[in-house]
Amino acid sequence: MKPALRRMRQLAAVLTVVALSTTLAGPTATAANPNLVTNASFEAFGPSGPTSWGTWTPSGTATYTQVPGRDGSGAVQIATGTTTSRGFLVQDATVPGTAKKLRLTFWQKKGTLTGTGRAGVRVTFPGTPTQFLGTDAAAAWRQVTAHLDVPAGATTVRVEPMVDGMQGSMQLDDIDLSVYDEASNLATNGGFEAFTGINPDAWGRWNAAGTGTVSTTDGYTGTNALRISTDTPSSRLALTQDVTLPQGGGTFQAEFFSRIASISGTGKVGLRIDVLDGGGSTFIGRNTPTSGWQKSSGLFTVPAAATRIRLHAFNDAVQGTMDIDEIRISPSTVTAGLSTATTEAGDVGLNWTVAAPTGTPASFAIHRGPAGSPLTVDASTLIRTVPASLLQATDVEWLPSTEYKYVVVARDASGAEVARTNESRILSPAADTTATSYLSVTTDTAGTHLGWRAAGNAPLPLTAVADTEPITAANLASTRAAATDLTRFGGTSTQDAASHFALVDANGAILATASRAALPHPRIGLNTDVLAKINRLISAPGTPQDAWKTIKARVDGGMATFGSSTDRYAREAAFVYQVTGDSGYAAKAYDAFVASANATPFTAKQDLDTANPVSQLALTYDWAYNGWTDAQRAFAVEYFERTAVFFEFAKHPNIILPDKASNWVGVVRGAELAQHLAVRGDAGYGMRNTRIGTLVDQLRRHLEAAHTEHGWFQEGLEYLDYTQMMSMPGIRGSLDVGIDALRQAWMTPETANLLLHTVSLRQPNNRLQWGVAAGNNSTAWPLYLGQAKPGELTPMIEIFERVNGHRSASPFYSPGFITQGLIDWPESIPAGEGYDPAKVYPAILDDEAGSYSFRNRIVDADDVLVQLNNRNHSHLGWAGDETFGISMISHDANWATQPAKSVTAANKYSRVLVDNNPGQAEGNGRTLASRSYEGQGGGYVSLDGSGNFQVASATREAAVDLTDHGDADALLAFRDRFTDTASHTWAWQLAPEAGVTVDFETIGTNIQFTFHKGESWLRGWLQNAEGATASFTDGSFRITRTGTSAEFDIVLAVGKGTSIPTASTQGSSVTMSGATIDMANLDGYQPGAAKNLTAPALTGEPDVGRTLSASQGTWNETGLTFSYQWQRNGQDIPGATTAAYTLAAEDQGQEIRAIVTATGEDGLRTPAASSPATVRYATTTTATVKRKTGVSWQEYDVSISVSSPGGNLSGPVVVTAGEFTATGTVDSNGMGLVTLPPLPKGTYSVVATYQGNSTTSVSPSTSDTLRIAA
Repeated sequence: MKPALRRMRQLAAVLTVVALSTTLAGPTATAANPNLVTNASFEAFGPSGPTSWGTWTPSGTATYTQVPGRDGSGAVQIATGTTTSRGFLVQDATVPGTAKKLRLTFWQKKGTLTGTGRAGVRVTFPGTPTQFLGTDAAAAWRQVTAHLDVPAGATTVRVEPMVDGMQGSMQLDDIDLSVYDEASNLATNGGFEAFTGINPDAWGRWNAAGTGTVSTTDGYTGTNALRISTDTPSSRLALTQDVTLPQGGGTFQAEFFSRIASISGTGKVGLRIDVLDGGGSTFIGRNTPTSGWQKSSGLFTVPAAATRIRLHAFNDAVQGTMDIDEIRISPSTVTAGLSTATTEAGDVGLNWTVAAPTGTPASFAIHRGPAGSPLTVDASTLIRTVPASLLQATDVEWLPSTEYKYVVVARDASGAEVARTNESRILSPAADTTATSYLSVTTDTAGTHLGWRAAGNAPLPLTAVADTEPITAANLASTRAAATDLTRFGGTSTQDAASHFALVDANGAILATASRAALPHPRIGLNTDVLAKINRLISAPGTPQDAWKTIKARVDGGMATFGSSTDRYAREAAFVYQVTGDSGYAAKAYDAFVASANATPFTAKQDLDTANPVSQLALTYDWAYNGWTDAQRAFAVEYFERTAVFFEFAKHPNIILPDKASNWVGVVRGAELAQHLAVRGDAGYGMRNTRIGTLVDQLRRHLEAAHTEHGWFQEGLEYLDYTQMMSMPGIRGSLDVGIDALRQAWMTPETANLLLHTVSLRQPNNRLQWGVAAGNNSTAWPLYLGQAKPGELTPMIEIFERVNGHRSASPFYSPGFITQGLIDWPESIPAGEGYDPAKVYPAILDDEAGSYSFRNRIVDADDVLVQLNNRNHSHLGWAGDETFGISMISHDANWATQPAKSVTAANKYSRVLVDNNPGQAEGNGRTLASRSYEGQGGGYVSLDGSGNFQVASATREAAVDLTDHGDADALLAFRDRFTDTASHTWAWQLAPEAGVTVDFETIGTNIQFTFHKGESWLRGWLQNAEGATASFTDGSFRITRTGTSAEFDIVLAVGKGTSIPTASTQGSSVTMSGATIDMANLDGYQPGAAKNLTAPALTGEPDVGRTLSASQGTWNETGLTFSYQWQRNGQDIPGATTAAYTLAAEDQGQEIRAIVTATGEDGLRTPAASSPATVRYATTTTATVKRKTGVSWQEYDVSISVSSPGGNLSGPVVVTAGEFTATGTVDSNGMGLVTLPPLPKGTYSVVATYQGNSTTSVSPSTSDTLRIAA
């Protein structure tokens, strides 16, 4: 059986759903089914009680008075004086002759009642028993609903509100007794009375995930109700029915009764309605138990073109049982209705419809107040305004366990009210689960705006403090208060002009910090300094210039030929506008913005489909803003209002479940954050302070859950690139505007180092595989430049430039990420951090993930890259079945690939397969030991994979030796052991890339196999091969054993050329390429290459024509022989292979170093690099005495000119005239003037010697003659 997480990942995408679960206020009788009760809302009253009602007090005392109703108008109160008092209102209603069933609803509120009787409404048909209806406890208004069967021949029914045998008071309002006309129900068999098969008649079944059952139970009315039970919190089981609607669309009401004993999971149960022709979805339901049967209802709006809906009686991502009955779908005459419910993401959701406004709505104003007080529609209760294009929104600024009521007012363009909904109440969620605090500081017209949200458990009240320096615990005491008595979330203004602020809790702890940001555009990524840098970079040859030319050419070519999405075209056009200042590019950006906005799928099957363009359009808006008109900006702002609401209602499990590791969280929440940061404060959009806090919290939790400390990302590099691309505008944008809350989570993972270990220099692109990522996609290196740690930036640039940049045979500058590359591209490299081909990259030992990455060097396509995986960790989202998986690239060949998303293709795996089954459990692997080898990129691991293979035992020991062995550049040894109670077929498998040929043979007790691709090879040996079979079929090489146990002792060697090593075995030891590996003691294997203790040193002047000499350095052993290779800028200099090298003209301005390789008696070789010497440019100096003759008491000026093909010429110069000397300097252009002191009579040879500097060499001038006559 597949794990639950995988089942969740494989769910079919569903339409975005709006959650509703409430009962609409007011009577619901329609003209077709009028209320049979007169004065049902008790608005008319006489001296002794409501008109049209009789009073009856058979015992004790009772009063019948008018009190304020639910909506502030009339209601009736029945109050009794003793516990034996009986007070009744009485009305006989006429029942239509065709009625078979009546529906009774009323609203009830009880004061303090004592006694053993009842308070509610009793109903009696002539000659039948009385039926009682009412709630047991109703301190606030509660609705009661019932369906009443009409006895044959009945023409009247008596309705009696009553307090019977109790002392106290009860209030009633809005009694509705109407014919329940089954024929008007658009749903078929909504009462589930017909159940002749495995499903109710007229209903189908959809089991999207997990397991569950469908059965009948006792009904709310009638005999049957439907019971849906699901077995796990991720199970999704629905009964479905397609319903044909009347033509013309409109507003419809859905009603049903449900009973839920217990429920667990993050989803909900109830009724989902999908409008099948582009109208979205509505979910009326709950995720908490009920106390018996409870009615739910809600409105949904159907576009005029829609003709069908699909009903889902649904247990959606829950474990539990729901009983559901009397599903009814009918047209609604409500002209303005509002429903409220908790959204799947945990906020208060509002959904409304306006069917008959008195004017044209331009906007909807949402007002909120406490449930216990009248709701006044004014500025004090206004919480949000949205465009008229929206019929839903959320309230994100709620306090836990608080009952609120809401009303939505439609207003026309002048601000006049044209419609108003009913009031709707809701109890907010019980807890604020926000786990992150954030603070934002911006300059606004009122001074300084502070926006914040504190974690749900932060002690209140909060204080904002300010200082001129970044605030830490060390200087907190010296700060000053900028705002005090702050609540958990919100925004406020302060006059404090400080540049740094902190949010402090009631105990004095720092919750969040921020620095001041300005709101003028651009805000994200680009500013004056960055744009100046970009213009300098693109003015010189290199990758930035090539990338810029590509971007501009793509934009100049227009959307039709762009070759990617319109949102990316819009972003690149806006970028070109910023760099050039040409408003024509802002116009191009707007046209593409409109095209992309109009194509945005607001009823997307996946929230990702909407987030993808929004992340790019947010940057477009920010960067092109200054080139757009007010009308163009207004169009964009309204678009972002719509996308904001769309994201607030996003409900895909990958987003809303507590596990935030899925890339969905990064993409969707990152896109929404980007748009808020780009648009906040513009054109009535507001600052979105609280919502930004929610998104910051979601993204921090995503970053910490999705990445291990070493940067490992479960889905693989392809999804890492995608997530980085889409989330970066929001995450990096928050840093750009001074919000610090995400900085640590963003910078902690060693993502750049992981890429350096797993991306090859092969062309075309090739990289190691894990998760479900393909191995041949280009890596989005420019997106990671800003996360590089010291020493990582230059090798990142080296790989990108050679594989995709201007040094590549086929440059590729992806429209997905190259603009970020120009933003983060460095102008200079810190001293000591230049690219070093001899640098050792120690193994990445990620025990949390169970992933181990090894690389021998970063030099060329022959680099050896290896990754071993064990799947110690698993979270929601895509994942690979890669326990004991191997991914390996070397010598311009991919020897061990993985299947990417072809997860069921057994032949595409490089790992051990049990019974040819590609499926595995995930997250149960264990690391027993791991360590790196000193002085190289290899290491040793010991793994337990039994929990993922689901067998009795499965262990792997692996040694990865990346020492240069002469004929082999790397050795890998695997000791795999398996046992189980059942017999299995165990297959040790490698799946090389296409074009690799394989041969194998049995030699003695071993199987030897060799992979070939051109001159490159991989050779392997299986030790003790008795009982094993080898084969190469369907593109994969397999060694197979059968039984209850299996052992695989396998050694691999990789290299290039005609010399392929052979192996000899003795006992458990295998000897090849000068190394002996004891397979029974892999833990004890130590690579035998010498270790460099101090690097070789260069001596000599770094000038053209001079000779540099390299020392051997010092080493940890004797008996070594040494070879030399001189390099220019990291590339070998042909023929320069001795200990000395004479500098040539082409070395000027270049870095020269020596690679000294020590070879031991065992043939193992270890290279060591000297520090580089930068060769100075040769110079030519000319000196001219301005006056050639004169007398001794005069001074004589010498004009000096120094020239060079490069370098900085400024420096000292010494002028000699015989035994006399004068000094001076030349400027950066090599020009200078030196004055000689008065000289005695005589003839002098005048020579100027330029003294050079770190970039240019010493040079003397030819002599000039000076004669002193007297």
